[in-house]
Amino acid sequence: MISNGFSTNVKASFATTPDEGRTASPDRNEYDLNMSYAFDGDLKGFSILNRWSYQESKGERDGVQVRLRLQYDFQLL
Repeated sequence: MISNGFSTNVKASFATTPDEGRTASPDRNEYDLNMSYAFDGDLKGFSILNRWSYQESKGERDGVQVRLRLQYDFQLL
């Protein structure tokens, strides 16, 4: 969804790993909600991304993360 510089999306990833052997590890799923705002006018190229993430780990501790990322697009050459 995009409206006046605002956008949002939802992402999910599902990871399955072997239960036995040298590459064994717990299965892990992650669910993300991203919301961003891209500025216009004098601040064109500058944007803010806010991400809420929930990591579900089978056999280990689950986790929640909140991230705030400031971004600026610029051209090197």
